[in-house]
Order: sequence, then C-alpha cells, then structure tokens
Amino acid sequence: MDEKREAARQARARARVAAAERAAAAERAQQARAQAAAAERAAAAERAATAERAQQAREQAAAAEVITCLRVLGFRADESRRAAALSATLGAAPLEERVRLALSYFRPRAYSHTPAVPSLGRAP
Repeated sequence: MDEKREAARQARARARVAAAERAAAAERAQQARAQAAAAERAAAAERAATAERAQQAREQAAAAEVITCLRVLGFRADESRRAAALSATLGAAPLEERVRLALSYFRPRAYSHTPAVPSLGRAP
C-alpha cells in the first residue's frame, strides 16, 4: 500500500513539474511574441522615418530646382525662396508648372478700384 501511495505521490510531483514547465514555456512564448511585436513596431517606425526623410529630400530638391530657375531669371534669393515655397503645393508636378506657379508670386496684385462717393452736404 505504501508503494501505491509513493507511486501516486511521485506521479503528482511529475504532473506538477510538467505543469510548471508548460507554464514556463507559455510565458517564454508570450515574451517572444511581445519582443517580435516590439521589433516590428520599431522597424515600421524606422521605415516611416526613412520615408519621411526621403520625401523631405525630394521636396528640397524640387524647391532648389525652382529657386535655380528664378535666380537665373534675375530674382533675388529671398524672393525666389518665397516663390518656391508657393510652388511646393504642387507636389510632383513638372518643373515648368512649378516655375509658372512660382512666377505668379511676382505678378502685380489686383486692386479693387471703387468709385469715390461724393461728399454730402458740401458745396464745391
């Protein structure tokens, strides 16, 4: 009878050890999934940052093209930069369209001419 009790006790002990090992394995798997998810988020953030830097570089290159064209036409550097900022709204448009829009920055402003109202109560 003692042998049966001892065998049952040992079986329970082995079951507890097996359960603890399964729990530890599950915890390690959960940690590995969490680390993989964190690594994926970091990689996605890095890809987004790289894409943002590339977009900024393209925008700067496009602005430099427009500024160069305006400088060749004789406009001052500060004027050219302001006009190029206006043409940045076109995005990936051809250079000709971007320069045309930048040149519109320099056009005379339209003025509204309203007729003068004659004064009342005064005799000329």
